[in-house]
Amino acid sequence: MVEMDAGMEDPTRRPFRGDFLADLEAERATMLRDVLTIWRWGRLQGAALTEGAPIGSFGTWARWCRDPLSALGCADPVLRLSQLNANDPRRREIAELFAAISAAHGTDWWSVSELKQAVRDVADPNSRGRQYMANRIRTLEGTRAAGFVLIRYAPEGKHSPDRYRLQRHESQS
Repeated sequence: MVEMDAGMEDPTRRPFRGDFLADLEAERATMLRDVLTIWRWGRLQGAALTEGAPIGSFGTWARWCRDPLSALGCADPVLRLSQLNANDPRRREIAELFAAISAAHGTDWWSVSELKQAVRDVADPNSRGRQYMANRIRTLEGTRAAGFVLIRYAPEGKHSPDRYRLQRHESQS
């Protein structure tokens, strides 16, 4: 992820010189040579190359591209993703809600109607009502945040409310 600052109020109006695609085509051989040199250097380093943090199923990409570039002083994009995730307002909001639920209900089962007021204040600060709250909680089923995962138990009875609980989980990051 890249954060760019054009240094002007309306970056869409910034003029550019040259023709991007034509410039790329003109420099293609040089860029390809540089990329392949870095790749080959990384492959020759083998186990001596410091491995960065894992990123899902991109292990080959990490070993062949990210790790050599990191060794040469480039920023690790996985670390940037972690920073972005930590600063994501939606993730912070869910973590705050799960922390409130944990403080109020622990890992006990509860229905939406049984939520304590402290939890309601976090989940629905604008007091939009019961249906909003039920939908908000239902959409978080299976969500992992703040060291917890929200589990839902749907009883067989048509008129029985869904029950929820937070279950602790070990974070992979």
